[in-house]
Amino acid sequence: MNAMSKHERLKELAHLRVQTQWRGYRRPEDYWGYDFRDLVSPYSRTAGNVDANVMLFLQDWSPHDKLMNQGYNRDVARYGHDPSLKTNLNLKDLLRQHLGLELEETYGTNLFPFIKAGGISATIPMRDFVRAAEMFALPQIEIVNPRVVLALGRHTADALKRVGVQVVPYPAARLRNAPKQSTSVLELPHPVARPNNVPKATVDEAWRAVRSFLSS
Repeated sequence: MNAMSKHERLKELAHLRVQTQWRGYRRPEDYWGYDFRDLVSPYSRTAGNVDANVMLFLQDWSPHDKLMNQGYNRDVARYGHDPSLKTNLNLKDLLRQHLGLELEETYGTNLFPFIKAGGISATIPMRDFVRAAEMFALPQIEIVNPRVVLALGRHTADALKRVGVQVVPYPAARLRNAPKQSTSVLELPHPVARPNNVPKATVDEAWRAVRSFLSS
């Protein structure tokens, strides 16, 4: 599949996302005139390499309260994410340090492409994660066809598992010895996992294991 046809298929999927309305959720375009209608997730505005070897799946893009309180943000409109957000800073550092990649060299997206009500700690029912994985995540994996998908965070990995994806979990030993597939899906801790839940050493070791997997 050539790059143009990948772009076209992803654009069709993006238009499906824009036309889809789920009760209790909004769309990124419902806020401040943001226009991400050609993207399944705004995150792909920067992480938009459709021929990438590495595909990133974050959980969800942004909650309602944050978008409303923040107001229009030029960086969000330009990059599809807030460059000052700790999640994004940590993720970019991990990519550079362990894989030698910039965010722009990956294809990055959110498993749940809609806006949840409430704040950052508001929960999304697993049934909605699974529904989103079926409708949007699986097609993106098939279209981009990367060498490896990095599922960032437990909810992201669990949703993919529930739609039949074989996800290799960390710790590092499992990741390093993951079976080779046309596209391998590896679980990693969320980029802002709390140190008391996932020590930084564990995070770094898991990312080093991904590097070993890619170089083998």
